[in-house]
Amino acid sequence: MWVGAMAPDPLTSAWICGEFEKYNHWVWVDESGAIAGIFALVPREEGSMRLARFAVAPEKRGQQLAKGFVQEIIPLARSLGAKQLSLAVYGSNRIARHVYESVGFQIADERAAQEDPSGVNYQMRLSL
Repeated sequence: MWVGAMAPDPLTSAWICGEFEKYNHWVWVDESGAIAGIFALVPREEGSMRLARFAVAPEKRGQQLAKGFVQEIIPLARSLGAKQLSLAVYGSNRIARHVYESVGFQIADERAAQEDPSGVNYQMRLSL
């Protein structure tokens, strides 16, 4: 899945436009203008933001881009006033969990996730 169970696969411009109306999104593009990744920062309670809809384009995966993208997101969130950054990740997405843990995110909570083969969705947090 590109960016969660509720997103179409492949992504459509109509879906992306609808998401852009809800939250501030950022898009990385490569030298040719092709989308390499996307993410949203969703304001939460005072001093907190949620990293949402973070994804590396399927054809760009395996190129070690995710960690660099997350390392760009962290100072951006901080510059927007966030003191804490949170996210949700499915238990079956071990690669993403490894990336998040490698930059300091820690599992703060978990919930049952019948939509995922692992059966779990982790809530992760990073203090900024």
